[in-house]
Amino acid sequence: MKREDLLKIEGLSEEQVNAVMKLHNKDANDWGAKLNAKDTEINTLKGEKTTLENDLAKFKDIDIEALKKAGSDWEEKYNNLMFEKELDVAIAKSNPKNAKALKALLEIKNIKLEDGKLTGLEDQLTALKESDGYLFDEVQNGQINTGGFQGGAGSKDGGVVARFKELNPDLEI
Repeated sequence: MKREDLLKIEGLSEEQVNAVMKLHNKDANDWGAKLNAKDTEINTLKGEKTTLENDLAKFKDIDIEALKKAGSDWEEKYNNLMFEKELDVAIAKSNPKNAKALKALLEIKNIKLEDGKLTGLEDQLTALKESDGYLFDEVQNGQINTGGFQGGAGSKDGGVVARFKELNPDLEI
């Protein structure tokens, strides 16, 4: 809408034309602001789209199945490592004379690690202790035999002092 077109209409005064133009300019400015906001939004979305396309292109050559397989391989290695650690600790606690030899006699396939605990091991260790007791160190008085000097119980007559008195009856102690 142009001012000149309104002035050509008969019966409209200059004041009326100014009032109409003022309303028209207000509407035009509001619509212009909305249009500018939408243009900015479109440009922002175009930039985001470009960024996402570039990011997606980086992953284009990645083999997802290979990643899944690698993840499961690492999980299996971790589980095997945890199993071996728990098994070695449990074997060591059973007082074997030779842990490696004892481990070789176990049926590993029948031992499972479930919730951090080994199942199937205790039965095998018990059976081996009964059938091949020589594989294990004996526990005496709640003490593990480490192969060193095993102190005996003292004699009821006083031990060293009593023996010393016996050998030296004239000496006053």
